[in-house]
Amino acid sequence: MRDFHRRKKGMREGSIPWWLCALLAIGFVAGMALDAAAYTRPTGEPPTDADLTLIGGKSQTVVVRLLNLTPYKIVQDPSGITAVGSTDKDRNAHKSFLFVPLGWPSVMSGLQGTWSQAETNGPWAFTPSNTNTATHPYNFVVAWDDQGGYVADSSMGWTIQGVYATALGPGSATKDVPLRLWFTRVKPTTTLRSELFGVVSAAIVEVVDLIGVALEPENPIAWVDAFVATKELASSSFEYANSEDTGGEKMYVAAYAVPQGTSKNPDCTGCNPAVITYSTSGETTDGVDVQWSTATGSYSANVVVTTQVLRGLDVDGYAFNGSVPIMNVVLWTPEEYAYGEAAGTASPLREHPAGSRINAILARRDLSRFTQFAHLFRSFNPSQTRTYHEALQKLRQRVPLTEQQQVLLEKMAAALEKGQTKLSPANR
Repeated sequence: MRDFHRRKKGMREGSIPWWLCALLAIGFVAGMALDAAAYTRPTGEPPTDADLTLIGGKSQTVVVRLLNLTPYKIVQDPSGITAVGSTDKDRNAHKSFLFVPLGWPSVMSGLQGTWSQAETNGPWAFTPSNTNTATHPYNFVVAWDDQGGYVADSSMGWTIQGVYATALGPGSATKDVPLRLWFTRVKPTTTLRSELFGVVSAAIVEVVDLIGVALEPENPIAWVDAFVATKELASSSFEYANSEDTGGEKMYVAAYAVPQGTSKNPDCTGCNPAVITYSTSGETTDGVDVQWSTATGSYSANVVVTTQVLRGLDVDGYAFNGSVPIMNVVLWTPEEYAYGEAAGTASPLREHPAGSRINAILARRDLSRFTQFAHLFRSFNPSQTRTYHEALQKLRQRVPLTEQQQVLLEKMAAALEKGQTKLSPANR
């Protein structure tokens, strides 16, 4: 294993070519305009539980990295970009706006794989194939100019096409679900923390290693591969380094699917995204996972969005001499993320005897085990799903589990060991 501090220095103080050459090679073509979502983002400080604190640094630039792990095609939605002057690269005029100097991804293909039912009329679950080697992250740059004052709030948008309702699959109705990336220019006052980066990163690696996603290991911008699956993520030195205030204005940043609302609240006014895994401090930190409840729309609830921030370090105030902040956004099906979180090296389940049995089974990276777990997870009723997520939260916070939570983990472990795809009626 490479030395942590040497790697950290390489990530933060790399030479010019690592991001300049990689990003200048990226070209994107604008997609067809789609209807903007009626959903209005809630305001406040922080705006939502899904927001992370981003440090712009003196370079006022952030690299954004998108990875689509869903079976759904994602296309650019130009109507969702509110950043003024998105192609204006002149920083000498006195103006304030966010812009994307190298363009932004127009089309991201979905994963190849199969939808299946464990039993007739049972819930559907998606299993990616192990030949998704053409799938890769998409990188682009967002920059901002504060010469004319503090930049107004801005967003970027895509559309996730043909999403199935929760627990439904082929043959059922679909809906297009908007995806938004928000930069909220409210100056945060909270202390920077670093806790959830490792949990989400370990989940990513479990899935991408299982299905052969290309994370460009030779490209230094592939920072997930550089940090994940090592002891460094669990070390205090990493958490300290990623919670350092390296200077520059701060802002909030969030990415999540937009809910379609309900008949009583079609615009989902006042809806707040639900954070799945809470930090031990009760705040979102450098990583967050978001999934809507079915009460706000069963289609948007079928997409999980995780966001992570690797905070950068300016040297002499210029991105060319240091590492700009990097933001990683991954889209998942619920069963994929649940599997990754359960099988990962940083899984909270490893802190519990029954949970360790679950982790040990899934960590073998066997697609048949993935499918079994996916069907088992999809078979849960809402109460069991809530109990499972609450158990993981308590394990992260090192809080004793309730009897109900312990029983559920024990039944899950037993079901996986017996090859079952649902809990027996007596155990439900």
